[in-house]
Amino acid sequence: MTAFLRVNGACGGTPIKGNDLLAALKEAQIVRGVKKQTLQKLLTASARLKPGEYLEVPIAAGKWPIPGEDSKLAYLVQDSKSRVLRPQERDDGTVDMRDLGKMITVQEGQPLAKRIPPTKGIEGFRVTGEILTTTPGRDMPIRLFPGSKYSAKDENVIVAEIAGMPILHPDGVEVDNALCMKSVTVATGHVDFEGSVVINGDVNSGMKVKATGSITVGGVVEMAMLEAGGYCHTQWCFRTSGAG
Repeated sequence: MTAFLRVNGACGGTPIKGNDLLAALKEAQIVRGVKKQTLQKLLTASARLKPGEYLEVPIAAGKWPIPGEDSKLAYLVQDSKSRVLRPQERDDGTVDMRDLGKMITVQEGQPLAKRIPPTKGIEGFRVTGEILTTTPGRDMPIRLFPGSKYSAKDENVIVAEIAGMPILHPDGVEVDNALCMKSVTVATGHVDFEGSVVINGDVNSGMKVKATGSITVGGVVEMAMLEAGGYCHTQWCFRTSGAG
């Protein structure tokens, strides 16, 4: 993969010329990766060598092959699980400790992820001209999970088939139009979701739950505000025996 050229200091006679160096390379079958600037510097330096002195430098270098990269998925949305719970600032500058930020949702038709095709890789070579083959990347197709479909404009892009909560997978994105929660408390923050919301436990006092679909609560709803499908309803500390 590397060729070295050694020049000895002349004890007399004709100085080395450029054609002499090229002839030496040809004789050694060094045909690729030759460093022309290094050749020129070596030629200049050879004239200053004293008898018995020598220079030996790498004059040519091959390249190892670079394998191709596998296809991969570039996500265009955040995972609903990556929501950062942070108290939100009101217009007057105060902070609402119950409002921890909007839920991560997507709209129908919104791009979810894009498949980046595999690359072919780059061939390498030896200084003697021998080609070093490479291996192409593997093609990993996109998997369609519930709530996703291929884009009509680009087969390498998947879009949301419904509005809801994006769930990222290694080979695709799922869209769930129902958000399931244990309870709604100060720790979870207010809920504002595109789709239906199912709450297995309680909705604590002062909390807000807003959904474009239905809201199902299996526990106690205290002095909280529920808004389902555009209809706003406030519950005053009563216990439900089932869905409500």
